[in-house]
Formats: sequence, structure tokens, C-alpha cells
Amino acid sequence: LIQSLLHRLLKIRKRLRTTCCNLKPYTYILSSRRPLYEECLTAFYECSVVLGMRSFEELCA
Repeated sequence: LIQSLLHRLLKIRKRLRTTCCNLKPYTYILSSRRPLYEECLTAFYECSVVLGMRSFEELCA
């Protein structure tokens, strides 16, 4: 179970890195891409809880 959760999170992280790391979060709050922004935040928080990341910068490093 832990293994599959970790695998899922690593996939989410990979997707975050490709789709979210280019986002400048503040520019997306008011933009038409808001659902993407919110999806990135949600996925980021999931990753941060399990993988111990504290910021977008850390995720995207």
C-alpha cells in the first residue's frame, strides 16, 4: 500500500514539475487557467505532506 502511494506521489510530482513549475502562482490567481492553478496547489500540498517539501521552489529545484 505504501509503495503504491509513493509511486502515485512520484507521478504527481513529475507532473507537477512539468506543468506547475512554470507557473508563477500569483499570475494564475486571476487568470483563466485558475483550475490548473488550483490543481497544482492541491497536488503540491499532497506532495509536501508525504515528501516533506515546503515550497514550490523546493519542488521545482
